[in-house]
Amino acid sequence: KITFDDAEVCYDVGSLLKKDLKNYRKLAQLIFQDPYAALSPRMTVRDIIAEPLEVMGLTQTREETDERVRDIAAKCRLNLEHLRRFPHAFSGGQRQRISIARSLVCNP
Repeated sequence: KITFDDAEVCYDVGSLLKKDLKNYRKLAQLIFQDPYAALSPRMTVRDIIAEPLEVMGLTQTREETDERVRDIAAKCRLNLEHLRRFPHAFSGGQRQRISIARSLVCNP
C-alpha cells in the first residue's frame, strides 16, 4: 500500500503538496464531461461563471466580477440575456460552453 506520505505529485509548476494546491487551482481548471450534471440548477449562469472568481478572490468588486463574466461569456458565444437564466433552459452544447466559460474566467 502506498500512502500519500510516500509519494509526491508533480506538475509543470512543481510539487502539488496540500499547501501548494491553492496556487495550482488558479493555474488549472476542470471541465466536467457531462454538462447536465456539472451545473448547479439553483444558480444563474452569471453566478456559475462568477463563482471561481469569488472563491479565489480574483476580483475586488461586483462590477469587476460582472465585467469579467460578460467578457468571457461573449468569447464563449453566450448572450448577455443568457446570464440571467438557469441551466435547465440550455441545450447540452450551450451548457458545455457555460462550463468552458467558468473554467476560462480565471485565466488559467
